[in-house]
Amino acid sequence: MRKGRPLRAMRGRNTQLGLTLVELMIASAIALAITAALVGVFVNSSRARTELDRSNRQIESGRYAVELLSEELRVAGFFGEVQIDGATYATPSACAVDAAQLGWSESPLRVPVPMQAIYAAQACLSDRAAGPVSSLNFASPALAIRRLSTSAIAPAAVAAGNDYVQVSACKSDPIGTPLEIDGAASSFTLRSLDCATLAPVRRIMQRTYFIASCSNCGADTIPSLKRVEMAGGALRLDTLVEGIEAIGLDLGFDTDNDGSPDAWRLTVDALPGTSDWNNVMAVRLYVLSRTTEATAGYQDTKVYDLGLAGTVGPFNDGFKRRVYATVVRLNNPAGRREL
Repeated sequence: MRKGRPLRAMRGRNTQLGLTLVELMIASAIALAITAALVGVFVNSSRARTELDRSNRQIESGRYAVELLSEELRVAGFFGEVQIDGATYATPSACAVDAAQLGWSESPLRVPVPMQAIYAAQACLSDRAAGPVSSLNFASPALAIRRLSTSAIAPAAVAAGNDYVQVSACKSDPIGTPLEIDGAASSFTLRSLDCATLAPVRRIMQRTYFIASCSNCGADTIPSLKRVEMAGGALRLDTLVEGIEAIGLDLGFDTDNDGSPDAWRLTVDALPGTSDWNNVMAVRLYVLSRTTEATAGYQDTKVYDLGLAGTVGPFNDGFKRRVYATVVRLNNPAGRREL
């Protein structure tokens, strides 16, 4: 019979009693490396997501600003049923608050110019960013849009503090009173085509868009597109789009009265046909948008073209920027000249 091995020897060969210090250190190092890699992936993913969100907000803000200003320019000079043949034009202040200040008069007929690029200081644009600011080499103009409301209402529905225009369509109304400009419902007595019902009224509107040096002034320094509007007999200030740093306006003047732009200028000048704001038929619009937060490690060394106003930059800061440009036709003044 074969003699068996001692039990103690067999147990010692097959049983693991623990890890050595070297093995434990190797395992810990591997675990730390895996953890560090996972943390790095998370941090990079989070940083990339943050930058993507910033870029998306910047793109959205720039496109919205262009769309908003373009739509306003397209309806500039909408005067409803008012026949403006022979009318004189006024260039009211951006701070006007009543019909007379806004350039409206019944006899002789006077209406405001449809749009105006305002470079001079205006008291009601107190938040306006003055050039040079943030390395800009020019001050962005304020853009004033003047028109009547596209929604006509009954005289009984007029709101206190606003001024309206009513145009007669009834052949029995006094010939010397083709329109009424007032703010009181009792003043609107002109009639519609059926000569039985009162003619509708349209609210007088002036909206002035400008670049401000802050969104919530006193709390931040985010450049923003703002708007001053006469409403209810007072001026109302609204912040519309954050991150809009500058706008450029190239104005297309009609010099031969055919409704098409013939000369491009920054503002009115002495050239025949370019001395009157009512001759502006089109606008080349440039909008410079900016992220609202700086990107760590980024330096903006680009130069941006804003049309006739020139170039801006490099800013050499951590904000990412983009220029949006479009050409907008002023449908109302241009359309009247094509007839």
